[in-house]
Amino acid sequence: MANWNIEGCTVADANALARNNISAFWEDPTWILLWPKETTLEFLIKQSQKRYPHVLLSDREERRHQKAVDPETGALVGYARWILPANRLTAEDGGPEWPEAQIPDVGSEEKQHFEKLYKTAWWNARKELSSIDDKNSVVMDRILAERPYIKLDYLAVHPENKGKGIASALVESGIKHAEKIGVPIFVMSYKAGRGVYERLGFKEVDRVIQDDSPYAIPYRSPLGLKKIVPAEDAVDNTTIDIIAIHGLDTDSSRTWIYDRKDGSRAVHWLKDADMLPYDVREARIYTYDWNAKVFDHAPVQTLLGHADNLLAHVAGEQGSNRRPIIFIASCFGGLILAEAMNRAAQEGNPYRDVLLNTVGMVFLATPFRGSDAANPAKWYIIVGGIMGKKTSERLIDDLNREDKELRKLTQSFAELIQSDSLRIPGRCFYESETTKISKRLLPPRIASKVSSLFKEATELLLVTEDSACLDTIQRHRLDATHSKMNKFNGPESPNYKLVRDAVKLFARNAFPVMWRQNRLRRHFMVPFGRNERFVGRESILQQILERIPPSVNGDDCQLTAIEGLGGIGKTQIALEAAYRVREQHPECSIFWVPAVSTASFENAHREMGRKLAVQGIYNDKANIKKLVKDVLSAEATGSWLLIIDNADSLKLLFENTGLSKFLPLSRKSSILFTTRYHEVAVRFDIAPRNIIRVSGMDDTEATSLLEAGLMESQVGDAESTKGLLEFLANLPLAIKQASAYMASNMNVTDDIAEKQNPVATTWLISFKHIQEHNPEAAACLKSMCFLAEKDIPLCLLPEMPELKMAEAIGTLKAYALVMERNEPDSVDIHPLIQLAMRYWLLQERELKACMSFVVERLHEKYPFPLHENRSDWMRYWPHAQALFDFPGFDDEEFGDEEFDDKEVSNIIMLQLNLAESLSKLECYNDSEQEYLRILEISQEYLGKEHDTTLACMQSLSSNHLEMEKFQEAEHLSKETLELLEKTLDIGDGRIFAAKSILVFAIACQERYKEADCMYKETMETLRQAMGEEDPVTLLYQGILPTGILELQGRYEEAEELYRQKLERLERVVGKEDDLTLPIKGRLDEFLQDRLKDKGRDG
Repeated sequence: MANWNIEGCTVADANALARNNISAFWEDPTWILLWPKETTLEFLIKQSQKRYPHVLLSDREERRHQKAVDPETGALVGYARWILPANRLTAEDGGPEWPEAQIPDVGSEEKQHFEKLYKTAWWNARKELSSIDDKNSVVMDRILAERPYIKLDYLAVHPENKGKGIASALVESGIKHAEKIGVPIFVMSYKAGRGVYERLGFKEVDRVIQDDSPYAIPYRSPLGLKKIVPAEDAVDNTTIDIIAIHGLDTDSSRTWIYDRKDGSRAVHWLKDADMLPYDVREARIYTYDWNAKVFDHAPVQTLLGHADNLLAHVAGEQGSNRRPIIFIASCFGGLILAEAMNRAAQEGNPYRDVLLNTVGMVFLATPFRGSDAANPAKWYIIVGGIMGKKTSERLIDDLNREDKELRKLTQSFAELIQSDSLRIPGRCFYESETTKISKRLLPPRIASKVSSLFKEATELLLVTEDSACLDTIQRHRLDATHSKMNKFNGPESPNYKLVRDAVKLFARNAFPVMWRQNRLRRHFMVPFGRNERFVGRESILQQILERIPPSVNGDDCQLTAIEGLGGIGKTQIALEAAYRVREQHPECSIFWVPAVSTASFENAHREMGRKLAVQGIYNDKANIKKLVKDVLSAEATGSWLLIIDNADSLKLLFENTGLSKFLPLSRKSSILFTTRYHEVAVRFDIAPRNIIRVSGMDDTEATSLLEAGLMESQVGDAESTKGLLEFLANLPLAIKQASAYMASNMNVTDDIAEKQNPVATTWLISFKHIQEHNPEAAACLKSMCFLAEKDIPLCLLPEMPELKMAEAIGTLKAYALVMERNEPDSVDIHPLIQLAMRYWLLQERELKACMSFVVERLHEKYPFPLHENRSDWMRYWPHAQALFDFPGFDDEEFGDEEFDDKEVSNIIMLQLNLAESLSKLECYNDSEQEYLRILEISQEYLGKEHDTTLACMQSLSSNHLEMEKFQEAEHLSKETLELLEKTLDIGDGRIFAAKSILVFAIACQERYKEADCMYKETMETLRQAMGEEDPVTLLYQGILPTGILELQGRYEEAEELYRQKLERLERVVGKEDDLTLPIKGRLDEFLQDRLKDKGRDG
C-alpha cells in the first residue's frame, strides 16, 4: 500500500478537487437526490470547478483543507476539510492554528475574479430538499455545543482510488493535530463510512434515522443497501444476510419483480412471504442499488468502481457484527461483485471482513467472458440487447478496449474463491432461451456493428453458457430469456426452485463455511493498549516467553501460571507478554478473558465467539462458553494463546458454575493464568516448572518504574528514593500511584505521616489531593468501588458534562487509579484500590449513600432482560452482580442507617433484573439464590401480596421447573395462585400464567390426568373471561396441551396440535404479531429436538 503525502491545499488545486469530490459523492444515495435526472457527472464537475476557488477562500479563519497526493505521480487522490472550534483559531505563538492546512490568501483582484466565476456556475439543486438534513443539523448542533470539537466537515476519495487507505491517512493526519492541541474530533457519518471511523478509534455518540422517501425521485431508486425483509417493525431473529445486486440499465424495483400479464399481484421473490423469506427464514434480505445508467467518463472503471461502494455499504451495515453473507448478482452486477471480492482480498483492504464473511454467491447470467476473438461483436449484442435504444456506445467501446483486463478480473476472481484458504461456494446460472434483437431498436452505430451477424432481426442468447459460467463454480441452466433470469412467477416455478435450493444450501452451511474461511485469520483480543512505561521484569518475562508460545510443545496444550500477591504486577507482566508473543509469533491468535466473575467470563467468550464466527453465537439460549470451547479445541482453528486474568476464586472456577470445565484444549494452544493463590495452579494440574512466582521488584527495577513517569527535575536524591521504595515494599501498584502523584505534586515522601499498607497509603494521599482539586473525579472513584473491576461503563458514574467527565477520568488515569481500555467509554480499576475506597467510605460514614447512588444508576441503565436488548443487559450484569455480592448490604455495615422505601424498591427491581439475566443464561442455581434473596426483602418491606413479591414468586416457580424441582414449583405456584386470586380479577393474565406453571409442574411429576383436568378447567375460565377467539385464549390453547403431550412422548400429536394452534392464531392476529412468537419459537425448538433425537437413534 502506498504512503500518501498529506499536504495543505491551495486555490490551484480547485480543478482537481472538483473532479475528486464530485466523483466521490456521485454515487451517494442521499446526495444524488439533489440533482435533476438529466444532470451528468461531467457537467457537475465543470460547474464545481468554477465554484471551488471561491469556496476554498471562504471562512479561512476557521476552515482547514488537506489533500492526499500520490508520491509517484503527484496526482491529487483525496481531500479532507476541517473546521476548528471558535476558541482554537489562534495558536500559542499568536499565529493561526494549524497554518500548514490553511488556504494561502490571494490578492483582492483575484478574490473578485473568483467570486464572479463562482456566480456564473450552475448550481440548481432541488429546492424541496433544503430540509433533508434538518434532523442531522439539530443533533450535530447539540453535540458541538457541549464542548469544543474539531469537526471533520468533508472527506472525499475518488471511486477509482477507494480501498487504498487514502481516507484513513487523511483522518489520521487530523487526529495527530487534534491530539497535539488536546481537542477531540467530531464527524457526522453515513452508515457506509462508519467502519472506517470505528477502526480509527471513533465512537458513536448519537444516531439519526434520516427518511429520504419524501424526497425520492419517481424515476430513480435510492442507491445503496435497502433492507426489505424483515419489516422494520417486525422482530428480527435472523442470523445471516442475503444481498441482491441488480444489473445494467435497471434498478431493484424492476429487477426482482415478476409482473403478471393478467394484472394480478406482481411477484417479488425476494420479499413475498411465501417465497425466499419463507424458504430461508434465518435470512435478513437486502437489495443493493447502483447507478446503472451513467457511463460518461471511463465507463468500465466507473462500472467497476461500484465495487468499493458495495463493500463500504455492506461493511457499514454489518458494523462489528460478523454475520454470514450470501450474494445474489444479476448480469453486470456479478462483475461488480467479482471485482469487490478481488479488492477485498488485497492486503490491507479495510473491507476484508466482507470477503471472509461471504458464504455463498449466486450469479444470474453474468457475462464473465463477454467477448472473444471469434465474435468481436459480442459486447454489442450483450449491451445492445439489454439497453436497446439507450445503449451506451462509450460503454461498449470501453468494454472492447478493456476486454483483456476484464478477463484478468474474471480469472483472479475464479482463483480467489477456490483458494485453499477460502473455497467460497457459488452457483452460475445461464439462460437457455433466446432474446429477440431488432436493429430498429438499436442506435445506428450499434446496428451497423452487428450487421455481420443478422440483417433486420434475430433471436440470440445474450449471455451464453460459456460466458456466464466459471470453470471453478457449479453451473445450472434456467429455462428463461435473459430478462427473465431474475424473475419468477411463484414458489412453484422450476427456475425459482433451482435458485432457491442453491441459496438454502449456502444458508444451511453458512457458519461452517464462515468458520473455515476465518480459521487462518489471526485475532488479537486484548482489552488494553501496551504499557509504554513497562520496565524491568525481564527475567520473569523470559521465563514466560519460553513457556507460553503454542509451538513450544506440539503434543499438548501449554498451561502456565503467574502467581503472586495483589498489586504485585501480574496483569502488567501478562499484558507485556501478550504483545511480545504477537510480535514474535504473528500466526498465533491471542485472547484475554477476565475471570473475576461469571459475567466477565461470559462476556469475553461472547466477544471471542463473534471474532471466531462461531455458529449459534447469536442464539439467545446458546451455551456460549461451550460453543467457543468446542471451536478453540478444534485443531483447524490454528494456534492460540488464552490469557485467564484474575483467576483467584476457587468457587467460581471449580464449584457451582465451574468455569474451569469450559477451558479449551488443543495441541496448538497455550493458556496463561494470573492468580494470587497457589492452589489454583495446583487444581489446574500445572507443572511446577510452569508456575512462575512473582515477588516485589528489585531495587533497580523499582527505581526505573518510579522514575519512568517523572521529569528529571522531579527525581529526588538517591537516599530519598531508596527510603520511599523501602516503604512501598517495591510493590508495583503502590510505586505507580506514588510516581503519578509525584508527577503532579512534586514529592510524596513529605505526605507520608505514618507507615500503613503501602497501597492504601499512596491511594489515600492521591485521593485527598483529587478530592480537593477535582471533586468530580473523586465522585467517580466512589461509585467505581462497588462495581466489577473490569469494563466499568462511564454511564454508571455520576452525571456530568462530557468535558467534565473526560477531565475526571483523565485525572484518575494520571494518578494511576484506573486503567484505560481500548474502548473509550469504559475503564478498569484494581480491586485493592476499590477496597481502600470502600474502607474510607465506611470510616467517613458515606458507604450507604454511595451504594444507594450506584443502585439507582444501575436501576436506570439495566433494562429488563430480553433477547432484543441482550447486549445492553449483558454489559451491566457483572456490575449488578458485584454490587450484590458486596457484604455491605448487611445491616451492620451501615450502623444505624437504613434504606428508605425508594431505595428498597430500586434494590428489589435491580435484583429482579439480575435474577432474570441469570435465568436467561441458564444459570438456574445462581438465579434461584437471587430470587430467594429478593423474595425475603420484598416480603419484609413490601408485603406478601405486593405485585413485586408475587412476580418474584412466579419467576422462582418457573425457575424451579427449569431446575427440575417439580415439587417446589408446584408448592410455590399454588401459593402464588392463591394470593393472585385474592387480589386480581379472574381474567387477569397473571392468574393464567401462574396456572400454566402449576399445570406443567403437575404434568412433570407424571400426574397427567390431574394436569389435563386442571388445563381444561383453566381454559374454560379463560374462554368465559376473554372469549373463544381472543388471542390470549388461543396462545394458552397452543402452549399448554402440546407441552403435556410432549412430556408423555406423544410427539406426532404434539406437532400436529402446534401447527393447528399456530395457524389459528395467525388467522386472528396475523403472522408477524408478537403473540405468535411463543408458539413459533416452541415449534422450532420442538422440531430441532426431534431432529437431534432421530440423529441419535440413527
